[in-house]
Amino acid sequence: MEKKGTFIFGISILTLSVLLNFLTYRYSNFGKYFFYIILIEPLFSITFLSLYGLNGKKILRGLVSLKWIILLVSALFVWVYIILVMNLGTAEVSYLMESFYYPSFFEQTIFALVGIETLNLYFKRGTSIIISALFYEGYYFVVLINALPGFPGWYFPLFILDSFAIGLIYIGLYAVSKSIYISMTLQISLLMMVIFIPPLPAAFFYTLVPS
Repeated sequence: MEKKGTFIFGISILTLSVLLNFLTYRYSNFGKYFFYIILIEPLFSITFLSLYGLNGKKILRGLVSLKWIILLVSALFVWVYIILVMNLGTAEVSYLMESFYYPSFFEQTIFALVGIETLNLYFKRGTSIIISALFYEGYYFVVLINALPGFPGWYFPLFILDSFAIGLIYIGLYAVSKSIYISMTLQISLLMMVIFIPPLPAAFFYTLVPS
């Protein structure tokens, strides 16, 4: 009964996360935080405690793994150092800190930790990764729905494949390491790279894609 209840709660969190992103896409991040804290966090807490009862030592070991915590903290300090050296200002530091919680911490705890640990109750690891990545892709499908003209031609299927592929990477990293800090480090670094990558190459290839 505990196993079944945990599975239902976990799937509910994944589904609710996707639905809330559709409903709150045009809200500010503050608005999203409000909805997530009110609706997601109680379910997350119940599921986490249930999972802790089933796989407590394994989950706790991943959360307190010192080497992965050091990796994440080191990455944050490196990005802060780069920002300061390049005199980019406090806006970029705020962006880094904000990205730490959302989307990084939120997505990795929901789609990686809860997703994998929940789905592993009934599915093999490979199947769990794929299913959780599909939820992750559905979470970002809202971007296509709300900005459809911005993805003409091949950009539409490429965006779907891209979000699914990056979901596989993030979730796969957790499935292998049992720590969200590795995938968080990767996601934060990818988000920060956006600041330094000039838009011109993307614009050039964008003109080559038929609309």
